[in-house]
Amino acid sequence: MSSSQKIVVTFNRFGKPIGDEGNELVQYLGTLVRMANHVGIDYDDWRKIPIQKKEDMLSLLFIRLKQGKKWRTWKGSLKARAYDSSLTIDQIVEQQTEKDNRVNPTQFKKLVTHWFTPEYQSMCDLRRKSRAKMEEPHVSGTKSFARLAHEEALKNGVYPTRGQIYVKTRTRKNGNIVNEKVAQVMTSLQAIASDSSNTLGSVDDFSNDDYSKVKGPEKRGYIRCVGRMPTVKEKVVSCSNDSSVEQLKTMVNVMENIIQEHIPNANLSGILSNMNIQMPGNTSTGPRNSNSVNQRASSESHHNDGNHFYELLSFLCSYKYSLFVLSVILFIF
Repeated sequence: MSSSQKIVVTFNRFGKPIGDEGNELVQYLGTLVRMANHVGIDYDDWRKIPIQKKEDMLSLLFIRLKQGKKWRTWKGSLKARAYDSSLTIDQIVEQQTEKDNRVNPTQFKKLVTHWFTPEYQSMCDLRRKSRAKMEEPHVSGTKSFARLAHEEALKNGVYPTRGQIYVKTRTRKNGNIVNEKVAQVMTSLQAIASDSSNTLGSVDDFSNDDYSKVKGPEKRGYIRCVGRMPTVKEKVVSCSNDSSVEQLKTMVNVMENIIQEHIPNANLSGILSNMNIQMPGNTSTGPRNSNSVNQRASSESHHNDGNHFYELLSFLCSYKYSLFVLSVILFIF
């Protein structure tokens, strides 16, 4: 392939790269974060890496989430190969940097020093205990669940359910199932699939699909058997905010109408400004009616609604504080 030729990458409905082209992209991400001149391994957290370094890499591609995972995987593989508690820090650094010219000696020494700190050792102990409690490990290797689901859809002509993905990723190449607990879950999934009276939602209805009927609803936010995607918590908060925003907007409209009824020619924004209250999302100086507010609200994005939610809360708190002042104004007029 020539350097000028572009690879077209396909993404699934969750924004995950799929197909052979998607794998090429993921592999390139791994190569990129392993280059010491792009991002050092001496940082202990992806979030602490200067934003400019991330933006430099994002100028080459635009998938930060996968970059972070690849960067952490790279550091993990270095530790798996190099860490030896019986050696000194300098000995570990010397051995590893001689074997792999991708490893920057200065960065690696900082990383190894971090490995030997009591705080890091304690964190590793906790993670080992958590890992030991994993009872249903998958055996899909480096292939993402998104790519696997895409391949199954191409092969069978229909997108697989989460239950089918669970079965696929917990079955070894020789046909053996990972363990007895996984086998029990598979039996329950097969019973649901064979029950014609059992009605399931769409493959995107994660609260009413085959997997949720066996394993129950998501408890910790991340939706299982689909790969990384927006969490349940984020979706619930978003839906909750949408409802609350509409209720708060209605309350604001009622307040505006009451003031306009008693003070027809009043400069509403001016009155509220004098009480240190700023109308959320209001850029006009004249009165507004509820229809214009509703029309504007319906055209705004969910992102802006999320911001307005907090603005409205702040506004209502300020209003509660200034309720006495408003009452006096209404009484006078």
